Amino acid sequence: MKEDIVSFAENKELPFRMTMCGISYCDGSYRIERKNSKLYVIEYIISGTGTVIDNGKIYHPREGDIYFLKRGENHLYYSDSDTPWTKIWMNFSGKLAANIIECYNLENEVFFHAPELKKFFYEIYDISRSNIGAKAVCEQTAVVFMRLVQRLCEFCDRTSCMRGQIAYDVKEYIDDMTEYSQNLDCIASKLSYSKNHIIRAFKNEFGIAPYEYMLRRRFEIAASLLKNTAYSVAEISEKLGFCDAGYFAGQFYARYKMSPSSYRKNTNTV
Repeated sequence: MKEDIVSFAENKELPFRMTMCGISYCDGSYRIERKNSKLYVIEYIISGTGTVIDNGKIYHPREGDIYFLKRGENHLYYSDSDTPWTKIWMNFSGKLAANIIECYNLENEVFFHAPELKKFFYEIYDISRSNIGAKAVCEQTAVVFMRLVQRLCEFCDRTSCMRGQIAYDVKEYIDDMTEYSQNLDCIASKLSYSKNHIIRAFKNEFGIAPYEYMLRRRFEIAASLLKNTAYSVAEISEKLGFCDAGYFAGQFYARYKMSPSSYRKNTNTV
């Protein structure tokens, strides 16, 4: 385990206070934990992988990723034992830091894949080692941090648009389906997105998991078939890709509070 760290005595009069900056060449023993942290922490992964747990949410940053942990939260992060991190990072605090983060709506953003922003971390690292005095280091670092946050904000906007597009692509595909035995793995393959990416994007956009949305659509079609056709319950179950008519009937009852047969009877159709 090797670390190249520059540290500074805290000057509470400064609006932006650099506490530490460095490059860590981690091994499997690397682990940091803070309760109700007094610091902001932002780190760029040069290589390797590891785990970050921030207020119960789990991330696995690797090369090109940034994680940004906030003051007042619980931080836990540790390096993978087989492919440990090499990372460049900064610990900081101050009212100006808090105001910048708030103004750019990054209070709840933790994880980014942004290899193009690596240069900002090296710029901060070079400033911290420049022997210009702690006050000047904090002042110059604040300027670079502001530029970094502006770029992270742009990244969030792009990512949000991309997630939205993915969600609508998946919804359009589901709405257009005529083969109802398809599952989420099939949709992910057809659209060339990862399954986990689809789930996150869809839930963020529509507030419902894609699988539940698929079920909802299938039961809407089932209700229409019961009202407007003479297909038996078993035939409808088979057409909609359910492997068991009893399961289909039970799930239908859970949604409509009546059996498929009762639903057909009460709608006074075929």
